[in-house]
Amino acid sequence: MDLDDFAKCFQSLLVFHKPQIYPHHFHKSHFKLPPPHPPYQCPEVRGTHYLCVDSLQPAQILISFSVLLLWGNVAQEKKERYAACMSSVLIVQPYSWKSLHSQPPVLTIQTTCSGATTLKLSPGRHVFSIHTKAALGYHVRLCSETPFTFGDEEAVMSQLTKESARFTDQASSIWRGLSRLVSSFSDEQDQPAARGTLEEAHCPQNINTPQEKRKHRKVFNSAVYKMLLEALGRKLTSEERFAVVALTIDPSLLANDPKIHSPTLDGASKPPESWSDREPTDGEVKAAVVLQAAFRGHSARKILNASKSGTKEKLTASKIFLDMWPKVESDAAKHAALLLRYIIDHSEGAELYPCQRDEWTRVTFADYSVSLPDAADSWVLVFREVFQVHKEMQLVPKVYSPVPNCLLHVINNDTGEELDMLFNKVAPHVYRPNKLGYSFVAEALTPESLPSGAKWRMRLIGTREHLPKLSRKTPLNVFSVKELRDYYVPNDKNLTATVCRRPGNNSVSDFQGRRIDPSVRSGPGEAGRRQYREGSRGNSCLLLPGQQSP
Repeated sequence: MDLDDFAKCFQSLLVFHKPQIYPHHFHKSHFKLPPPHPPYQCPEVRGTHYLCVDSLQPAQILISFSVLLLWGNVAQEKKERYAACMSSVLIVQPYSWKSLHSQPPVLTIQTTCSGATTLKLSPGRHVFSIHTKAALGYHVRLCSETPFTFGDEEAVMSQLTKESARFTDQASSIWRGLSRLVSSFSDEQDQPAARGTLEEAHCPQNINTPQEKRKHRKVFNSAVYKMLLEALGRKLTSEERFAVVALTIDPSLLANDPKIHSPTLDGASKPPESWSDREPTDGEVKAAVVLQAAFRGHSARKILNASKSGTKEKLTASKIFLDMWPKVESDAAKHAALLLRYIIDHSEGAELYPCQRDEWTRVTFADYSVSLPDAADSWVLVFREVFQVHKEMQLVPKVYSPVPNCLLHVINNDTGEELDMLFNKVAPHVYRPNKLGYSFVAEALTPESLPSGAKWRMRLIGTREHLPKLSRKTPLNVFSVKELRDYYVPNDKNLTATVCRRPGNNSVSDFQGRRIDPSVRSGPGEAGRRQYREGSRGNSCLLLPGQQSP
């Protein structure tokens, strides 16, 4: 094209950054064919992507959003097409899979051709959902000097199972201080500086009073003790326990460990039968007090000697620690994370470290998948399993189903009550330990044509590890179904129909019914009694999931 013709055709020139100058960049495109003839109905290409940025320093993400709109040949056609397809938009907002609340956008790009802006972020881990809408298609490009993850749910969520960068940095700082103290434990000149460095690394800046510092120091000493137990994979010997106490200068570690003071009594160490079922005499009580005082004094003198340079106790404790430490250092990242996690979980009060602000982004998840039944245009039971919860935790189940008409129900088996639902989804809930567990029951209405080999998947999302476990190894997807179809008329007691089932041993049954009148009440009950428990009701469908028989 000649330069003069170019100037006549294009009145404006847009200049963008070169993506090659950024070490980290990513782009995504999505297009659809336009309608060939009027009426011009906009296809409205929509997309949802996710962005994760985790950095110790402030970050900037350059976001470029280019769209393709419908163009006409004449003025009237252009007007019709523009009325059919308005301007395109890109919305960036914070996102969490553990909450159903929608947060306000932090960035919006609305354009009819192309637009770009910078997303400025503070240090830490940030997770965003990016929603795009365009007439025929769009192209999104992200560039940054900071590493980031951009993509679908699977790509971003897998990154959130790891600890954040600030958490790892804080844990590494504490670990380096502890390692230095261990290596210089017998060095009289370097030990005070090493102990000060460790104190500065693990003690939060917002703790000022001596009482708070003393309380935090006890939590840290307990974290060191628990970390050593986890690293060695066994109980510590008496010599190793003394070395830990000498290092931390905290004798309460021995007093607070019930495993040390509650050994299993064998036949040789059991007390005489004459001592059983009787109260000790005053002389025996005084003798026990004297022995305990003497033992505490001996332990205190031994620990005091272990803190002095050149003593036999200190040299012995240093040698024991140097023998243990190579095994602990073999997986330093894991043990450093255990150390910091214990401090955070067992500390009370305000925020200790900046990395705790990233906790809302951390997730742990487990997937459970089954094949959809090969039944077209019918109601099917897709999934029914019991999960045992051993520790109080917040969980969010999410369903991925090729069938749009699919519902998941969660029932507390101890109370028989179904958990709350929001927009036909199970709301986030704090699950507490119970005896019979929680039943997860999924139902679906299959279409006339079901894809072959279709899979149904449920993702159980939590914050920490040790998610609830199935009561069996693999979930079942084949169930015995019996259908009863008839017309029923209420009797003089307003009882429409009764279906009896004789329960087997440890059996679980689900009942699904359709009715014309939505005011009809239905529920399970024991034969011979008039007490019934109402199930979940809809306009024309009733489901009583997971009723466990004795």
